[in-house]
Amino acid sequence: MAEQTKSSENTYQDESLQEMLLDTMLKHVSNAIVVTTSDGDIIQWNPGAHTLFGYAAKEAIGKSIGFILDQQSLPPIRSISSASAEVACHTKAGQTISLSVNFGRLAGGGNNHWYVFEDQRTSAKYDEMLKEKDRAMESFTYSVSHDLRAPLRRIINYAQILEEDHLSSLNEEVARLISRMAKNAEKMSELMDDVLSYSRVSQQPVRKSKVNVNSLIVGVLSDLKKDLGKARVSFSVKPLEDVVADASLLKRVFQNLLDNAIKFSRTSEKPEVEIGCRPGENSIEYYVKDNGVGFDPQYVNKLYSIFQRLHTPAEFEGNGIGLAIVQQIVLRHGGKVWADGKVGRGSTFWFSLPR
Repeated sequence: MAEQTKSSENTYQDESLQEMLLDTMLKHVSNAIVVTTSDGDIIQWNPGAHTLFGYAAKEAIGKSIGFILDQQSLPPIRSISSASAEVACHTKAGQTISLSVNFGRLAGGGNNHWYVFEDQRTSAKYDEMLKEKDRAMESFTYSVSHDLRAPLRRIINYAQILEEDHLSSLNEEVARLISRMAKNAEKMSELMDDVLSYSRVSQQPVRKSKVNVNSLIVGVLSDLKKDLGKARVSFSVKPLEDVVADASLLKRVFQNLLDNAIKFSRTSEKPEVEIGCRPGENSIEYYVKDNGVGFDPQYVNKLYSIFQRLHTPAEFEGNGIGLAIVQQIVLRHGGKVWADGKVGRGSTFWFSLPR
């Protein structure tokens, strides 16, 4: 009987030691560690998981592991024991990132399981991949700026010479075709400028500091009003909370959103644009609202995609780059973008930035 009691005490001590060691590991290991029940419900979530995925422990515990991990990834992971696999995971910022994960059964933990996630983006291999990507982007940018632009500029110049010096000797159809050629060449040149702008934003370093957003908006609106001249657009600016961000990139975000709002509300009898913000969970959510043409909510996922347009060029000018740049800048800050709207009832474009 005494031996059984002693054995029980030893078992209890072993389990307590395991719990203490696990707790210490969870708190001090930099990797993201998640412990779940056999059903996949999260019961432990360490600081590394908070850093990697953006969710605090209180937001994650009790939820299924599937809220950060694609459900189709679970069976393959659970078949590899403690080996490593590459999986797609979701962050609070709305990003999908590729992570290395190890999976296993927790010793002394009943049917509980552990997942150790490692961000491959911090590895030397990933650093080299980024450098290669930067080199490819630099080569692409140079090619667009020089190799493609030069012949295009010559086409535009030749078309202008024909129009200015030989228009009287050309028949009507030839003159029309030359005019169309010149306009399309100009459009291609504008598209190249937009593509270059998009690529430069992806390469520009993000230098964060505290930004007085109210002052920033005053400057943006001052520049816009000069360009608008006598155009009748009413602006309403609500109090805006300061944020830690790259001031020049944040200015670009507001410029693009305001340009977008002005463009799509100009057909309204009284164009109105409102700028404001509200507190989010661990973030600040800013918005630009207009009373313009709006959009069909079923196409909301296309709004921030490069070159995607919901209106024809005849209705509204543009190449579908502005909102793509907005999304790129916001994602680089760890935030997210979304939009609300209805056809004929205006739009509200939102973006969040971490506090």
